Amino acid sequence: MTTHRPTRTCPHPLCRPLHAIAATGSLLVAAAVAPHGPWIIGILVIGGLFSAAIYQLVHRQTMVASIKEELHQTVTITARPAWARAAAIVDAIWTVIVLAMLASVLADQTASDWGTPSRITLLASVAVGVVLTATTEGLHRRAVHIERVQADTEA
Repeated sequence: MTTHRPTRTCPHPLCRPLHAIAATGSLLVAAAVAPHGPWIIGILVIGGLFSAAIYQLVHRQTMVASIKEELHQTVTITARPAWARAAAIVDAIWTVIVLAMLASVLADQTASDWGTPSRITLLASVAVGVVLTATTEGLHRRAVHIERVQADTEA
């Protein structure tokens, strides 16, 4: 068993496997539903753009900058246990929702219900996604304490 090193996106040891399961399930749902409703691919693209923007707003930097910091070890990240557990619980809820959607899609083989949705349905789904993503990112941000590593400037 390896020791867990917290990151901005995975403050709890369960976050990484939950993220992997939810992402795989989401891709399977998208692959199963996209032939019946191509508009779903558009919703996924919009969701991805909102996710990147929300990450940047919450963490005050881009995902790429966060990854570079962690790879170059220019920051020390310490998990806050209570917030990390809350983030893992939200990740578990997301994972259960995705797996329930996957089971529903796989159980229902009819394509008649996947027509183009109304504008209000599209806007509502985007709004709910934005709120849930902001909540998730906010919890993940609160779950870690980030300190910049001071470079030794002695010559």
